[in-house]
Amino acid sequence: MKFINNRFKIVTILHHSTKDDLYVVEDLWNNEEKKFLKFFNYEEHGKLIDYLTENFIFISSIKHKYLLSCEQFDICRTVDRSTVNINKYYYVSEYIDASTLAQIRDELSVKDKVFILIQLCVVLNFLHFRGITYKSLNPENIYVLKNREIKLRNLISTFEDNLENEYGKNTNQFILSETLLKEKSKDIKTDFYFLGMIIKYLFPDEILEKGQFQVIENVYDNLVESNKDGKDINLSHIVNKLSSAFHIRYEYDLRKERETINFKTKMVGQSEELKRVLQICGDYRGRRCNKKIVLVSGEPGVGKTRFLKEVSYRLKIKGIDVYNSYITKKENESFKVIRDILRQAIKGIPKSLLDKYGGELVKILPELNLAKDIVPTPSLGENEDKFRLYDRLLNLMDGLSKIKSLNIVIDNIHYSDIETLTIIDYILKSPKEFSIAFILSDSGDKISDSNVSKFLEEWRAKGYIEDIKLSKLGLQEIGELVQYILGMSFKPLNFSASLLKETLGNPRFIELLLYDLCSKGELRINERGNWDLINKTYSEIYLPVSFDNTLKEQLNSLDDDSLYVLKIISIFNNPVSKNSIIKMVNMDVNKLNEIVDKLVKADFVDERVGDWGYSYIVYDLKLKKMIYYSIDPIQKKELHKKSAVILEEEYKNNKNIDLEELIYHLIQSDQMDKAIDYTIDYAEEMESLLNSQSVLFWEKAYDLLKDRKDERKLRVLESIGRLYVLRYQNEKALKVYKQLLEEAEQYNSVKYIVDSKNSIAQIYYKKNDLDSAFKYSFSAKNIAKDVNNIEGLLNSIISLSKIEIYKGNYDSASKELLAGLEISEREKAEKNTGYFYNLLGIIDYYSGNMEKAEKNFLKSIEYFERTEDYVEFIKPLNNMANVYIEYYGDIDKAIEYYNKGLNISRKIGDLDLEMTFLNNVGEIYIGNHDYENGKKYIRKTKEIAENIENGNMLFLSNINLGNIYLTTGEYGLCYNCYRELKQGYIKNPNKEKEALGQYFNFMGEFYYTFGMWKKSLKNTYRAIQMCKEFDMRDYLLSKIRIILIKYYEQSKFDKEHIEEIRKEFRKRKYNFDRRKALLQFSTIAILEGDLDYAYDLLKEDEDLVQKYHKDSLDFIRNLLLYYLDGNNGDSSKLMYLENEMKNNDILYFEFYGNFIIADKFYQLGDYYKSLKFYTETLDALYRLTIRIPDKKFQIQYIKINRGNEIKQKMKSIFKEIFKKDIPYICLEDLEKEDSIEKYFEFEKISELIDNDCLRKMLGNSTDLQFTNKIKNLEDLIVNFTDNYKENLHLILEYLAEKTIAQKGFIFSYDEKNKDLSLVVSLNSKDSDIIDENILKIIGENSTGVIIKNTPKELKKKFFTESLSKENKAFICVPVYKPNGYINNFVHKDRRKHNLKNEKIIGYIYLQTDKLFNRFDYERYQLADLLSYLVFMNLENYNLKIMSTIDAMTNTYTRKYFDIIINDIMYNVKINGERFALLMIDIDKFKDINDTYGHRKGDEALSKIGNTLVQNVRSTDIVARYGGEEFIVILQNTSERDAKEVAEKLRKKIEELNIENSSCLLTVSIGISIFPDHSQFKEELIEEADQALYCAKENGRNRVEAWNSNIVNSFERVDRLAGIVTGNTVQDQRNVLALMDMVDLLRKDNSLRNKIYEFLGRTMEILSAENIILFTLSDSGKIEKSYSRKRFTKGFSKIPYYNKEILEKTIESKKGEFLIDWEDIGDVDALSGIPNWKSIVVFPLIYKGIMKGIVYLSVPLKEKEFDYNSYNFIKAICSIFSPLLN
Repeated sequence: MKFINNRFKIVTILHHSTKDDLYVVEDLWNNEEKKFLKFFNYEEHGKLIDYLTENFIFISSIKHKYLLSCEQFDICRTVDRSTVNINKYYYVSEYIDASTLAQIRDELSVKDKVFILIQLCVVLNFLHFRGITYKSLNPENIYVLKNREIKLRNLISTFEDNLENEYGKNTNQFILSETLLKEKSKDIKTDFYFLGMIIKYLFPDEILEKGQFQVIENVYDNLVESNKDGKDINLSHIVNKLSSAFHIRYEYDLRKERETINFKTKMVGQSEELKRVLQICGDYRGRRCNKKIVLVSGEPGVGKTRFLKEVSYRLKIKGIDVYNSYITKKENESFKVIRDILRQAIKGIPKSLLDKYGGELVKILPELNLAKDIVPTPSLGENEDKFRLYDRLLNLMDGLSKIKSLNIVIDNIHYSDIETLTIIDYILKSPKEFSIAFILSDSGDKISDSNVSKFLEEWRAKGYIEDIKLSKLGLQEIGELVQYILGMSFKPLNFSASLLKETLGNPRFIELLLYDLCSKGELRINERGNWDLINKTYSEIYLPVSFDNTLKEQLNSLDDDSLYVLKIISIFNNPVSKNSIIKMVNMDVNKLNEIVDKLVKADFVDERVGDWGYSYIVYDLKLKKMIYYSIDPIQKKELHKKSAVILEEEYKNNKNIDLEELIYHLIQSDQMDKAIDYTIDYAEEMESLLNSQSVLFWEKAYDLLKDRKDERKLRVLESIGRLYVLRYQNEKALKVYKQLLEEAEQYNSVKYIVDSKNSIAQIYYKKNDLDSAFKYSFSAKNIAKDVNNIEGLLNSIISLSKIEIYKGNYDSASKELLAGLEISEREKAEKNTGYFYNLLGIIDYYSGNMEKAEKNFLKSIEYFERTEDYVEFIKPLNNMANVYIEYYGDIDKAIEYYNKGLNISRKIGDLDLEMTFLNNVGEIYIGNHDYENGKKYIRKTKEIAENIENGNMLFLSNINLGNIYLTTGEYGLCYNCYRELKQGYIKNPNKEKEALGQYFNFMGEFYYTFGMWKKSLKNTYRAIQMCKEFDMRDYLLSKIRIILIKYYEQSKFDKEHIEEIRKEFRKRKYNFDRRKALLQFSTIAILEGDLDYAYDLLKEDEDLVQKYHKDSLDFIRNLLLYYLDGNNGDSSKLMYLENEMKNNDILYFEFYGNFIIADKFYQLGDYYKSLKFYTETLDALYRLTIRIPDKKFQIQYIKINRGNEIKQKMKSIFKEIFKKDIPYICLEDLEKEDSIEKYFEFEKISELIDNDCLRKMLGNSTDLQFTNKIKNLEDLIVNFTDNYKENLHLILEYLAEKTIAQKGFIFSYDEKNKDLSLVVSLNSKDSDIIDENILKIIGENSTGVIIKNTPKELKKKFFTESLSKENKAFICVPVYKPNGYINNFVHKDRRKHNLKNEKIIGYIYLQTDKLFNRFDYERYQLADLLSYLVFMNLENYNLKIMSTIDAMTNTYTRKYFDIIINDIMYNVKINGERFALLMIDIDKFKDINDTYGHRKGDEALSKIGNTLVQNVRSTDIVARYGGEEFIVILQNTSERDAKEVAEKLRKKIEELNIENSSCLLTVSIGISIFPDHSQFKEELIEEADQALYCAKENGRNRVEAWNSNIVNSFERVDRLAGIVTGNTVQDQRNVLALMDMVDLLRKDNSLRNKIYEFLGRTMEILSAENIILFTLSDSGKIEKSYSRKRFTKGFSKIPYYNKEILEKTIESKKGEFLIDWEDIGDVDALSGIPNWKSIVVFPLIYKGIMKGIVYLSVPLKEKEFDYNSYNFIKAICSIFSPLLN
């Protein structure tokens, strides 16, 4: 060990033990000054570490010339520049090379001794003033320099001594009786006593003059007797006495020594808040917390930044990684926070992660390109690049959080940029489980930035945020703060009361007031050495009126050198490194350190720590400005110039500096040309990476150029305008283009004049200012024509034509376009040609000439595709989709065009077009009654409309969403849309006619749904007026509504109008709406009694069913048909309808279906079933009603859906069956103040029904046949056998009997991998286990849960949102492994380490879909009681299926190893230990088998296995890992020791011999170390495997340890990776798949059929989406291709594949696994995220000849193929490849 934390270089080892180590080190950050550094761990020094965590900032502030100072306390993060993953701590103190008093006492003269006594009095007096009792004053703790000055041992060391009762050999007389009794008095009289003992020690037999002796004796007596008589001791008087008696001149200035103020203090107050934050972060470490963000708020000055620093410090000291970012108002540039975080993380990122994600990170941190030689990944398009960056950042964070939990601290989140917020949002919403917590602060006021506010509101609504509000200080806390700042021994409460009155407890105001009083000399140390107010009373203390004056007075109090250093720091925008300050000042380094330390303490400067050392920034922005503007202009310029020289030199040598800082200093020192060059170069560089940052630099470039005569302005302005347009900042763009026009005219640049005018015209066109657009386009056209600027001319013609088309002047527009088209084709201006064809197509479309329009659009698409102008390419795509809808009625083709346009619009970042495409696709889905997909698209449309403030599209999206929510019964959401639309219409009724028609149609449907007939009719008639001309769909829907309202309100059956609508629908292609109308008309025909007409309507519907199938419509159709069939008594059909209803997602249909089924059972006389379905009907009605936020609407809704009628029927049935009356509340009985829940309470009904009746009521809904022999717990236990699985089934049956559960499961649970495995279930048919929402609840509630879906519980909203509609209640109880039980797996000597946490090993889960059940707390307790029996049987079951010892080798099995390594890793992590992993492979084992037979091979395996077991410790683990592979875990073993053990094992095996054979047994061994090489099991094994492969490659019979230079190799030795995983179910699947491949070889079947089976089985086992087999000719050319797609029968069409990857495999004959970033053809339509694929490709080689290639792909969002996948493919292909021969 040479370096600690990249800062301290070890010079000498002074002490080494198992408990701690003491070193002399050099501080590389402080001119290699020597220091003492002590190393220790928590196990031995826990109390000390806790004490230092709380108090080190206070201890470090205690500085005195006679006391060794304590300078740093920290956790060790790196040793010799390698990351340390075990929590080790150290503290650093001042170094001294001197003897102790005990060593040199006899060499001292009398004067020397008295001088030492004086110094001891002085330093103790200072410590007592600061409230510290030294307590360890003895000769061994006093160092004496050659000049006889002393240094007391540092305070931490003395605290250690007192903690552990450690005393030196000369200290017996220095122990108080209190200490011996372990009372450890804190009274300063302890120090007086020890000081007396020092006098006795120094003058044992000394001959002194009489007067001197009396002084010494008197001092001694007073000191020693002070404990007895309670006398006050004044050490200052003793100093004077000794100085006078012994004629020693000693100047003792109490004021100089004590009159310092220190604002770098312990945090005061907020202890509960701190405790809560640390608890949340601690929970996150254990992945138990559902809060992902801590948001700290409070008024300015309350201490938010200080609080965040304390949180960061506390977490770092616990070994948790914390990354900090501080944002100021002027620093909110794009990705600022992300860059801050990455710069801190980069040194701790493992090489494997950096290699994997560096190509994206370099785009944010360009310096990585130089520092790590990382090249950016090729661009995929702006949108795809963005999402790829998000994906890689997400996965990087995932990887880092698996090593250590992460905490990201962001101060001033309200200043954050949109990119940072979006990335945080992306991480929060990821389904991955992270150990990442965000700790943020905001201003506490209303946030002005709408983006920040929107994100925070959403995160808060999702329950991510824990709000922490910081309060101001109370009286006691102010007293404590003043005590720390002034360095007092007590809290001055009277003084603090005055401060409280004046500052109201604001910490920042208190600090300013104290500084003001001190700087004015009004608060100072008096002659007695105490703080005192001079010439003021407490009541005369006032907060300064002007803070500016206070700040000026603070500055005036500084000496010249301090002020000069402060000026240098103030000229930097960002924190400046100490090295840069040193280069800037001509000053002794030690003196500079003193000045900087003083400035930090006085709160002038904030000290920050990074990997490169300390950096500094002026703490207060106002103070910084005041200092900066006070500097003489000439001096200021010189300082900036000097700074620029320093930074430019650093930039040449190391690009990893802040270029903005350099540009700033160049500007301030008038080096404008350099500044402009750097700015433009950087803008162009950033534009190639991330647009969002480049625009800032283009703007900066213009700021530098705007007052100069420089043609570079034109290029800069053009770039800014272009980027503004891309960002939809059209007003800004317009201003810039006008400025460009003005500048271009000055420089007479015709090109820029024409371009700017055309750009201005385009913006005016978007703003609908057609006159202005025409003016600029026309002018541009004339200028371009005059100078023959073809591009400008064509662009102006396009602009003018668009204006004419908008005005409806199609003839003039067409004439203009054809003229332009002729020029464009002649000049081969293909991009413009595409424009012309598209606009001509639009004219044809509006003119009704669809065929001609289609030809023009296709021509346009062809040209835009050719020129790769995707911005314009998507416009004709959209137009083509419209043609297919209106002209051909081909919805699928239209969606294909829309989706293609949507993908491209996202790629180019055009939000207007994206929004249009999303809305168009959404409306198609709505028309097809596919509401889920429609909802997704329209929601996304609304989100974009809100972001870019497009009011028209926002209005339209609310209409569409409102219609969806109304149909699906999501009434709360619908009501929100209704209110927004109503308010929007009132504000602006002058909407487009089309939008108004849709609005009135929605309002008509809304009021219709809630039975408000008059309002519905009023809006419906208005909709008809608006829609007739251009929106036939809404027109027809409105006409249908009028017919239905007339029937339900007036009982008028309007057959004539129904027939008119039927005829109109037959002409149209609104087939789903047509079906719905037919079913609605059929319903009222049945109610009217016109059954023949109902049959006729359903007959027409029958013709549509096959082609326009929709579950909800089919369900209603089947119900109506059953009704029309008559009362035939066939209840089986009704049960079929019940199952069909359960599969329907729309709640209203569940209500409707239950009502009809209940009514039918009532007619059939089956009252039990009827009661059940009426109850379900009422439950569905309740769940629909509570979605309505307005009580008036709720009551109306219950009325029109016949709530009272349902209750009346239930009452009559109950009377018939049970001969009892039930409570019955009508709507009319509800009081005004009653909630709607009161109407629906029916739990009391359940209590009146006994179990037998309840089962009768449930009928055949459960097929479970419970055993009658289990009556109680005693019966249960008596019936247990040694069949543990059967015992678990008995327990489950018993619980199901008691609860009347429909479903029940017992799972085993792997807590580490969050993996549930089903052990037993009530019914073998229950393949659907439990959904993810419930699993989440289980994970967050380790005590178990019971949840019921009843009105009472729903009102609480406690987890009920997680219940599906068919799940009315569930009980889930975790099964725990009791403390200590784990230790059966590990050696008894290690048992003590495993008692910390119980682990969940399984769950009992019971569920019912019946409202009447026995799921209550009593049954929950029963399940909880039985969980221990489940544990015992589950544990025995697991042990039984797991054979632990391999009989042949006497080593553990692979199965056992896979379990035990998880336990070992858990223990090692919590105890901060390490272990070594040895992968051992027998060399040339196949030769032994082939030469001597398998019996000798088995003998070799047996001997080697036994040799391994016999030559390691009993605490170590030896397992057989594969055929001839062994794996060994050496616990608590370093790499060096592991190599020694491995070498010993290698030699022992080399000495073995096999009887009657001459074979030589040797092994190769690979080593990896936890946690040095990895903290992941898989990676650790892989690294050991790689090291083993390296040993084989280097000659066999050798040992190799893993290191980063060992290149990853696919040719690993671990042949079972990916085949034997440790998961029993998965292993069985894998082995069966391999056996299937072997069987496939033997089958008498065609090659095509065998390929079909091979592809299907391989795809299934690897969960791939697509698999392709390419067969190759002998020359390596592809002959045939076969493909299969999951969930699809038969061979499929060959999907997209990356030809370059395929060609690479053919050339290299090697497989690989990777992500195909280039495949961006498939984009998620809603999120816009490309559906990238993870790929595995492997060659099929037989006898050295490549016969084919297997190519698998799966979406990256589902999984990422790894080495295990690759190795499995390798195994399965090696079996299959002979078939291709």
